[in-house]
Amino acid sequence: MCGISGIFDWNSLKNAEHIASIMKDAQEHRGPDFNSTYKDENILISHNRLSIIDLDRHSNQPMHSNLGDVVISYNGELYNYLNLKSELEATYPFKTQSDTEVIIASYLKWGIRMLDRFEGMFAFALWDKTEKQLFLARDRMGVKPLYFMEYGRSILFSSSCNTIIKAVSEKPFNLNKNSIQEYLNFGTVYSPSTIIDKVKSVEKSHYIHISNESFEQFKYWEPTMQIEVDKLKYDDITKKVNQLLLQSIEKRLIADVPVGVFLSGGIDSSTLVAAASKVAENKINTFSITFDDKIYDEGIYARQIADLYATNHKEIKVDPNFLLHNMDKYIKQMDHPTADGLNSYVISKAVSDENIKVAISGAGSDELFLGYSFYKLAAQFEENQWVQSFPPFLKKIAGYLVKQIYTDHKGEKMASILNQKFLKLDYYYPFFRKMYSDKELTLLCPSLHFNSSHYAFDWYQENIGQKSIWPHYSKLSLLEMECYLQHVLLRDADQMGMANSLEIRVPFLDYQLIEFVLSVPDRYKIGTHQKQLLLDSVSGWIPDEIMGRKKMGFVLPIEKWMKNELSTFCENALKELEKFHVFDLKYVLKMWNQFLAGDSRIQWVKIWSLVILGSWSSVHKINQFNA
Repeated sequence: MCGISGIFDWNSLKNAEHIASIMKDAQEHRGPDFNSTYKDENILISHNRLSIIDLDRHSNQPMHSNLGDVVISYNGELYNYLNLKSELEATYPFKTQSDTEVIIASYLKWGIRMLDRFEGMFAFALWDKTEKQLFLARDRMGVKPLYFMEYGRSILFSSSCNTIIKAVSEKPFNLNKNSIQEYLNFGTVYSPSTIIDKVKSVEKSHYIHISNESFEQFKYWEPTMQIEVDKLKYDDITKKVNQLLLQSIEKRLIADVPVGVFLSGGIDSSTLVAAASKVAENKINTFSITFDDKIYDEGIYARQIADLYATNHKEIKVDPNFLLHNMDKYIKQMDHPTADGLNSYVISKAVSDENIKVAISGAGSDELFLGYSFYKLAAQFEENQWVQSFPPFLKKIAGYLVKQIYTDHKGEKMASILNQKFLKLDYYYPFFRKMYSDKELTLLCPSLHFNSSHYAFDWYQENIGQKSIWPHYSKLSLLEMECYLQHVLLRDADQMGMANSLEIRVPFLDYQLIEFVLSVPDRYKIGTHQKQLLLDSVSGWIPDEIMGRKKMGFVLPIEKWMKNELSTFCENALKELEKFHVFDLKYVLKMWNQFLAGDSRIQWVKIWSLVILGSWSSVHKINQFNA
């Protein structure tokens, strides 16, 4: 994996080459193997390389076409590059074995519509010297990031927000006031916005066309409903899922360096280890994190899968001292504040320390195969639409009664859902992921005006709508993939993996697998187990005791550590919020003390999100909101 950076129209920018050099150096961790810069009259493009495929120096970037008329800086893996290469060899004389050169040849053959043919995870900056036009593009699912900022007449772009911040350090960067509500509510900020004012993100499955005359963004893909799937028998559906999953993992094992698999011992990682063992030529390398606290330790289940498939298995024990010694680096390398990224950082560092450059992750399975508990809750809401007929005062009473029954945060969420205008997916979904109630936000930041709209609601209205032919569960999957998977899990995987020079690949996010599973009728998706479709599709791969055990996921004992070994770090970070003059520090510290006292209404993630924001903004010297 690699790092992209550069400047379009650099002639209008003072000290442009110095700024480009800072950006390149600032993301050396994304590509420690080689770095270089290309300069033309309109463009500066830099590249930091982490060598994965074709380790030869001739595959270094920025890479030029044979005639020098196309230049690319590319971050990612094109999984079908060999098929494309065989199609292009008759018209383009290849000089390397890399997928990067395949992109150049594809552009010369098909133009930017080449994106329709690509299977992979990628972001790239491609400069067409003849037409004097720049393309910035991201993959279908948004696995790889790409940010940009207008700076005078110039446009800076990079794989990292931090890179841009460091490059123009004389410019005071501020928090985006409109984005802070999203962060406080959901632990992230949705594209194209970032938490930094004026820094934007290229959206997933989009490309931006930039020239002296234009700046336009285009969407090139969205999942397509496969109507014929509804006519298939269940056995045929499970066979197809099995086939697509094996194809996906086989493509993602292609590398000229060792590949490892994150193995927690849950259904998702166990499935990937089983699939990889079936298609790989050599033994699979597996890695699991263990803890002294047996409540969080899944080592016994990981060992069971490792033994079953005879993998090269490595257990790595993590304790609070590991975090204390690495917390400064974690915050420093954090490209965008995240309430959910520490687990990704811990396992990425542990695997990278074992000299592994590529790791396979189970991200996306829960969203695609209905692994979260609220999927069943959503089904209950759909079955009880008669509640919508209740007048508002009865809904309010019902909400009050719910809060009396459930005195923790769950009661608050259920009451909020009942008080919505409609008991429909676009109205209630945001509350599944919401951390703070509206009342808490007002107490937390009394001087800020928080609007009542949510990104998920607006995205649903624009992209799905009530008349959509997608099945109900697929609509929920689409919301989860757009809101949580892309903007939390995938962002964390990239920034924390690359903080440790580790490429993370996600087989469950093969777009052909996604389109097929989304097209499967609801009646086949939840049975005895929540992930019934996945389990039936890989029948015989996973022992019964792993299939039947309660979902845990890879989590750290953060709540326990916050109250003990990390308590000083947390309190100091919370006090950093005072500099913004919008947080009520007394209320923040009151919540902190309630949390320490064991108040069930104060989830650890609420406090942790504030800890991360305070620490991150301090490290990156961001001290105020935009005006």
